[in-house]
Amino acid sequence: MFQMSLPLHLGICFFATENEAKAPSVADISEHRAQVQEADVSPTEAEGYFEGTPPAGYGSFVSHPDGRLMYFSGDGVWYSADGGRSWPEGRKLSFAGEIGGVDSAIRLRNGALGIYGSGHWCTSFDEGETWTEPSCVHTTGSPYYDTMIQTDSGRLILPVRATAAGHNGLYERDSAYGTINGELTQVEGHAQFPEMDYAWCHYSDDDGVNWSRSEGEIMVWKDSGYGGMWPVDEPNIVALKDDRIMMFARTTLGRIYKVLSDDGGRRWSHPVPTDLAASYSPCRLRRIPATGDLICVWNHISADEIRSGHRRGRLSAAISCDDGESWQHFKTIDAQGLPFVDWHLAPEPVPGMVRARNFLGELPEDYGNVDYPNVGFHEEEILISYNWNRLVPKRVGRMKLRIYPVQWFYK
Repeated sequence: MFQMSLPLHLGICFFATENEAKAPSVADISEHRAQVQEADVSPTEAEGYFEGTPPAGYGSFVSHPDGRLMYFSGDGVWYSADGGRSWPEGRKLSFAGEIGGVDSAIRLRNGALGIYGSGHWCTSFDEGETWTEPSCVHTTGSPYYDTMIQTDSGRLILPVRATAAGHNGLYERDSAYGTINGELTQVEGHAQFPEMDYAWCHYSDDDGVNWSRSEGEIMVWKDSGYGGMWPVDEPNIVALKDDRIMMFARTTLGRIYKVLSDDGGRRWSHPVPTDLAASYSPCRLRRIPATGDLICVWNHISADEIRSGHRRGRLSAAISCDDGESWQHFKTIDAQGLPFVDWHLAPEPVPGMVRARNFLGELPEDYGNVDYPNVGFHEEEILISYNWNRLVPKRVGRMKLRIYPVQWFYK
């Protein structure tokens, strides 16, 4: 049984040093949110904005030549004729059981459709009417969903990760707890237990027939090792304009880290910190077809907010016009328990472990998470799907889909 050694209702110190900081009260968070939101524009006020739900869970957006949008998820595919606002038509993928469901669906440069799932690959040359028999491609690791890309050279690249975790018989598992309706509730598990996540890639130069593995594993080697080794988890990749590949990944160091490859994903640089403050949560990195710029959607969370138990309380977007060298046009997509912000939240000057405190006090009425985003495109619009769940007064959750005009992200 969990034994408490501190009172549930702690003092208030929302912006303080790590040694002094304590979990904020309901009144403190509400006051802070009110101060910030007076100047904010709600993302639901954007002209042309639409909110709905995707037809299934985590999935891939793929354009159909006839103008429809396809959504591949689990064991099926759904079709929308109105840019993702409705999905009246769907069907089951007969081979999905053999591959354990769809991890990534992609439009290949030769016009075919490709699907990867649990180490298997299959293609369709007639817009999904028929598919090749799933072939085992002998890949290892676990990909974050819908992260496969194809470069201008035709190379397919699939980023993956694996986790080495402490043994429960050797390590006492720690966690972060808050109170909901007077009951102690666990709100965080990751980063409270010994685990090391590391990444690598698989790549194919023949449209998925044969695959090779990148050299070694990718992990943060901070200060040439004097600062320790840190996770590189749930990687996303994008092809840069100079043909390099850039990887973004989650870490426990309070920001997104990036990794570069100049040979198409075979070898990778040491991960380096970006100035995008982030919790230990996955991001989504894409190139916008209409503008050629990069968009990142992620949990844009300050170190103090992470320590206060809100590591996934805000989902934001930002635009880079210089291939990830700098980021502008910060927007909050959705938030729970945190203020909407439309500016850059600077990470702490020196990267270091950031996680929730063990005891967080009473959680606010709108406490919850908005996380695991995906980004799709249709004509002049951007689609953002993500997981939404709330813990107060009881745990509820669903997938959300928001659609915005491309220009809204530049205002």
